[in-house]
Amino acid sequence: MLATQLRDASGRPTIWGQQHDALTLKPCAARNFEPIAECSNESVGLTLFLMSIERPSPSVVAAVEGAMAWFQQRALHGVVWDRHSAENLGLVPKAGAPDLWARFYEIGTGKPVFGDRDRTIHYAVGEISAERRQGYGWYNTRGTELPAAYAQWKSSRLR
Repeated sequence: MLATQLRDASGRPTIWGQQHDALTLKPCAARNFEPIAECSNESVGLTLFLMSIERPSPSVVAAVEGAMAWFQQRALHGVVWDRHSAENLGLVPKAGAPDLWARFYEIGTGKPVFGDRDRTIHYAVGEISAERRQGYGWYNTRGTELPAAYAQWKSSRLR
């Protein structure tokens, strides 16, 4: 699992792809609208799993720390995603909304990306077909599970 964790330009661990090739361990595309990308949703579960290891090795600690830094840097504040908004642009301001993350981020740039059934990649969810815009979880709040788990993990390691 650690061998599949993606790294930023400085070599620091970040998060994982949605899927990885079984032979090369590199991230790979899934369905036509699921591009090769950093994937927030699946990376939450992987990060929580790593935090469940009782006596984590230094590489596991680095993996968790890298993932947590990634999530903190990419969190969107004060917006919700409304896939059915009249304009279908997606992000709507809402005070007090839980943090939000795009499902996919372009490797190397960290920009959110959105795929369509024809395998095209877009930088705005409003650019993809209505069927894909309304029929997929392009944004999620799953990363909100991490801060409390991380705080507990950090304190348990200090004991």
